Amino acid sequence: MLDFNVEKLEEAVENFYKVTKAKVTIFDKERKVVFSYPRDNRDFCSIVGKCPELKKECLMCDNNAMDICRETSEPYVYTCHMNLIETVNPIKINGVVAGYVMIGQKVEESNVDEIKKRIFEVSKKYEIDGNELLSNMEKLEKTDSETMEAMGKVMMMCTSEMYHHRIITKRGEEVPAYKIGEYIHENVNGDLSVSVLCRHFHMSKSKLYSMLKRTYGIGLSDYARLVRIEESKKALKNTTKSINQIAEDVGFSDANYFIRVFRKEEGVTPSKYRKMFQMEEK
Repeated sequence: MLDFNVEKLEEAVENFYKVTKAKVTIFDKERKVVFSYPRDNRDFCSIVGKCPELKKECLMCDNNAMDICRETSEPYVYTCHMNLIETVNPIKINGVVAGYVMIGQKVEESNVDEIKKRIFEVSKKYEIDGNELLSNMEKLEKTDSETMEAMGKVMMMCTSEMYHHRIITKRGEEVPAYKIGEYIHENVNGDLSVSVLCRHFHMSKSKLYSMLKRTYGIGLSDYARLVRIEESKKALKNTTKSINQIAEDVGFSDANYFIRVFRKEEGVTPSKYRKMFQMEEK
């Protein structure tokens, strides 16, 4: 099963949608929908889905595409039973397909006549308003197979990055300790509380503590404090930022508290440390 940082996932997928205007649906390994954006189906697909026979064809079409995607481990561009163009991507974790991302549904510009022909067929065979379906088809964005293939490749890179940054995770997967260290370094000026990290990495407080203790020899608060001091030392050496600004940049809301912590760790105040480094440079 897949787990998600829903807030970060929605932000990433929403940005993808703003650029592509393509609906994104994420499935787990068992092919159950776990996330989609926009959340509502396109009007065209909603009308089709109201017909049980056509809904069954939709599912068969999607499953066939995911079968091919699973076998190839590559994005697969195809036309659905209504002749709309879509692509399905594998979500690969450690080389294994753990889910799927479907991108669509769009109208391939060279296939408009075939879509209209299909609309005419289903409107005659089932209780569907062909004019309404045609009207909603014309509202769908136009594209071509090369663009859909490119979107699939971009999404492959996106899901890889989302896994790297723990936006998408595999339930029960052991988190490497270095990932926690990376997160702390990348979010040094943010909230690094136990509850935040446990939620981000989907682990218990005891698991987080034991992993950090085993790897770094200290607990979370001590490790976060050391990282913040190390980052502040870099800023003191390499920038002309004020002490107040550096304190804020590395996650201290109170500059006086930052000065006290720095002096305790380094034996000198931040200002003295900066002067010492400038003297060494001369």
